[in-house]
This record gives sequence, structure tokens and C-alpha cells, in this order.
Amino acid sequence: MTWSPQQSESLSSALGREIGEQVQRALGSLSVKARVGEAVHEARRAIKRARALLKLLPGDRASQSRRQADRTLRDAGRCVAELRDADVLVGVAAGVHLDAPDKRVPPALMVSLRADRDRLLDAAHDQHGPLRQARDRLLTLVVTQPSGDQVDDLELLRFGLVTSYESARNQGRVAFGGILLAESLHELRKRAKDLRYQLEFLDAGTADARQMVSDLHHLTDLLGDANDLVMLAKYARARSTTAEESGELLLHLEEAARVVWMEADPLCGRLLSDQADAFFLCVEHDLRRPQG
Repeated sequence: MTWSPQQSESLSSALGREIGEQVQRALGSLSVKARVGEAVHEARRAIKRARALLKLLPGDRASQSRRQADRTLRDAGRCVAELRDADVLVGVAAGVHLDAPDKRVPPALMVSLRADRDRLLDAAHDQHGPLRQARDRLLTLVVTQPSGDQVDDLELLRFGLVTSYESARNQGRVAFGGILLAESLHELRKRAKDLRYQLEFLDAGTADARQMVSDLHHLTDLLGDANDLVMLAKYARARSTTAEESGELLLHLEEAARVVWMEADPLCGRLLSDQADAFFLCVEHDLRRPQG
């Protein structure tokens, strides 16, 4: 669903309803018995979307109830993060082998990657396994609606969007400040995803708004690709018995990650070049446009 000021439903009500729907979507994905890797991916995406929208909910972000809701969503996502990462690394390694067979993944490394993934998948539905732990945490989630005087929804929205944009902008400076680091790429990707999910929730349907959402999607895909390559290189270093065993692979992964990083740099700069207030004015203009 999307929200605009022209709707009769308030911003906080629409956000609360959408967060609830995302949590139910995550719970449904975490309950499936087949294609667990795909189901975990869908669950984590719903959890991330709910966390991004929680940041837009009017009220005090520092309140105990708001912090608790964010921690609950965060912890639910972390329960299945290792499983998702293991599944992704197998796919990345297989893709490297197809794209650059001369830099092939050592057979022992591929066996290790698959064994780690299969071990985690086999235990996924155990009584104390990651899917059960994630579901249990989500079932405790309580999102309280703010109370108080009625304030213009766009004024309430301003703080959340400006904060998210500034956070992404500042993290972009860190991520593209000179050295490719997996941690900074991961942090930027989280901030850019927050902003993308928040804009997707808003019914800002102009061509410019749609293009920004599309570009943010492309940016997060690029950052994810770079991060996956860096993480595979890290795994290869930890599991290789000798430097010669995976030397060519490591050089290939680091160069491929740098190529993706260089493609993402100007895109990030273009998307996050405005001051936060100017960015919000553009969003506000789109939201206030006449419907129909």
C-alpha cells in the first residue's frame, strides 16, 4: 500500500497498518517448509521494510517502546542472517565460476561453502533453530501509536525522511571516502534501503520520484554485489590452507568488487547530492500534487 496526504487515513495509522502487514508477511515466510533459502530472503526483506517504516512513525524515536520495537525487528532479522549469508555465498561462488572459469573457485572451498549452507538449512526448522527464534521474536512485537495533538502529517513526515536522507548521505561519504571496506558498504546499503522503502510507501508518483526509487534500488543492488564479493574473499582467506590455493580467485574477487564500487560511487553521489531539506521539499511537492 502507499500513502498520500489526500487520503482520509492518517500517516501514523497507515504506517502502523503497513508495519503490521510486513510482520505478517515475514511470519508467513518463516513458516514454510520448502525452499527455505528463498523464504528467508523474503522474510528478511519484510523485516527490513518494517524497520524502515518504523523510523517514519510519528513520535519520539528515543522512547523505550520505539527502541524496543526496533530491537525486536533487528534481532528477528539477525536470527536468520547467517543462514541467508551462507546461501548467498554459494550462489556468488557459482557465479564467479561461470563468469571467470580461469579464476575458478577451488573445489575444496566450494565443498566447504555448500557444507556450511546445508548444515544451516538442515537445522533451520529445529525447535531452537533460527526460523523458530525469528518467529518467536516477531510474535512479541508491539508497535504503539503516538498520542497527542493532531499535527499536519507532512510536518510529522519531514523529520523521519530528513533523518534517513542525511544518514544515507553521510554514510555515502564514508563508503566512498577512498578505501573499499565491506563494513562501510553494508552500512550504506542499509541506509539506502531505508530511504527506498520509505519512498515506496509514499504515493509520490511523479517521474522524478519513480526514477529516484529505481536508482536507489540499483544502488543497493550494486552495493550488495560488492559486499558479497568482499565477503566471499574474506571466507576464502579464512578457509584456504595456502596462499596459492586461492590467490587468483582473491585477486579476481577484489578487482570485481572494486569495479562495482566504482560504478556505485557516481550513482550514490548523484542521488545524495542535495541538502536534506531540499530533498524533502521535492518529496513534499510530489505528495501535495492534485490526484487524478
